[in-house]
Amino acid sequence: GKRHIARLVSPRVPAPVRQRQAHATRAIAPAYIKEKVPFDPDDAVKRAMGEAIGGALSPQERENRGLIQETENCIKRVVRRMELMASEALRTGKLVLSGEDYPAVTVDFQRDASLSVATLLTTARWSQTTSKPLRDLKAWAKLVRKQSGVNPVHAIMGDDAFSEFADHADVKSRLDTKNIVGSELQVGQQVAEGQTYQGVIDGFKIFTYSGWYTDPTDDTTKEIWPADEVAMTAPGDEGLAGERLFGAIKDPKAGYQALPFFPKMWQTDDPAQTWLMVQSAPLVSPKRSDASMNVKVLG
Repeated sequence: GKRHIARLVSPRVPAPVRQRQAHATRAIAPAYIKEKVPFDPDDAVKRAMGEAIGGALSPQERENRGLIQETENCIKRVVRRMELMASEALRTGKLVLSGEDYPAVTVDFQRDASLSVATLLTTARWSQTTSKPLRDLKAWAKLVRKQSGVNPVHAIMGDDAFSEFADHADVKSRLDTKNIVGSELQVGQQVAEGQTYQGVIDGFKIFTYSGWYTDPTDDTTKEIWPADEVAMTAPGDEGLAGERLFGAIKDPKAGYQALPFFPKMWQTDDPAQTWLMVQSAPLVSPKRSDASMNVKVLG
């Protein structure tokens, strides 16, 4: 946003009144998740995977172990959904929430349009010898500083984008890939699932992201972060400051609290069945959407 400076005035006249800057407050109901799975009674009487031959566990112990594993699987699915949300918010400055019986809703974080570049011109694409990827990073960082007042020193690259970046003549002899110890990251260290620190160049820390998910709408495996895109972000509380937010669990047994995850179990009598359900109402949100920029760098 705009960064005003103090006005110069005469000490002999009354101070001019400065109007406080207005701000808008927006509210949206987060998308809702219900991961519901049955526990097959047959699994309680069969030897579990990894269990000693002859069976060392009781049927109840097998059921308990199976329910714990399924709870972990459900939570992993919710976390992966949040990773996908974070990717979309960082790349586009928006979130499109849609699903079964959930009408599509667009959450617009009001990022300046100049901070989302569809595709570089052909000669500027990083696969071309005429490209200038380091100059690009510096130009994009300058644009983010102009729009937000913070310095984006992190670059997140898809696999293909990083391959072209690292192989570029202007980069490969200068990218510092030596392990950095102490309070800093080490090259090759996985920061989060799919995210890896690759090195530093001209003050920019380079990360790659290579995560996958199975789209429930068509059962195909897709990338969480497109291989040909690059984002610039300013880290820390004064930068992008992304948050994971959670709405209230619409269940009296959860006390209608805003919880990251709420697992619960119940049984039906005929047929006899144990059910597990994990509920969550997640939303990711950047505090300063203009502290980021995204560009598609390959054709």
